[in-house]
Amino acid sequence: RSRHGSLANFRVAAWLDDPACPVAADVATVLDEAVTALERAGAAIDRRARPEIAFDEVNRIGLPLISAATSPGRTDEEFATMASLAADPPADADPVRVMRARASAVHHRTWALQTEERERIRARWAEFFAATDIVLCPVSPTAAFAHQHGGTVYDRTITIDGEQRPYVDILKWTSFIGFAYLPSTVVPVGVTASGLPVGIQVVAPFLGDRTALTFARHVETICGGYQPPRSVEVPGTDVAEGGGQRALAAERLRAASRMVSAVSGNSTSRVRNSSIDRTDTTVVAVVVTVAPRRRPCSPNSLSSAISP
Repeated sequence: RSRHGSLANFRVAAWLDDPACPVAADVATVLDEAVTALERAGAAIDRRARPEIAFDEVNRIGLPLISAATSPGRTDEEFATMASLAADPPADADPVRVMRARASAVHHRTWALQTEERERIRARWAEFFAATDIVLCPVSPTAAFAHQHGGTVYDRTITIDGEQRPYVDILKWTSFIGFAYLPSTVVPVGVTASGLPVGIQVVAPFLGDRTALTFARHVETICGGYQPPRSVEVPGTDVAEGGGQRALAAERLRAASRMVSAVSGNSTSRVRNSSIDRTDTTVVAVVVTVAPRRRPCSPNSLSSAISP
């Protein structure tokens, strides 16, 4: 069960930024305003409290372990390429690509040592949560940005406050929490000056999912919860226009239906209560119900269902 029920009883830390993965100024403003609103509502929040863990551990331990865990999804050809790159990376090779290659072809001894490091980090988190119930932190260093269809995750970049940064930076705040096995509930807390939604991670101790959910309800109540974002102009497209938005929403519903069919493999799966609001061109709700399966889902069929 949750450690507490009343907002005032929660002991909260706010880790809203870090030099190792700086948060965009417009996102930081929204997060700060959300924490201030919680304080005004009676929450006891320490903005300086931190576990004895450097954020950079996500680069040294977190991302390599996550990459190793996802490596079985690579084909034999992809694995061979990764193993070759890991064994002899060129001097100008992208560091993220090299990290993922080494994680994919990691020796068991190296993986075991990294896992030991993770357990030490988890122990530090446990010590911190002895006197803290919740940690609030960013979901991403930036709000939503225009889709990038060229290149790969290795060579793409994103621009945050005028600075070009590696694309992988968008994964670091969630990876920092996830690789330590901490439960996190993301709650919308506001929008940037340009109208883009911003969420906050509500992080609880290991196995403290109900604690995270209980505090997240307080955040939702105080900060307003989900609000449909207004249309955002995208140069060269019509997505800001009502007709374009409705068409886009309809296509997403069709894609969701195809995905559900692929997952279920039978007619007991259904998409219900789905509709497109005719006034603000926002998808109102898609509730997916999937009956228990009797056979495993084919990853290939799922991929084909959501492919354009």
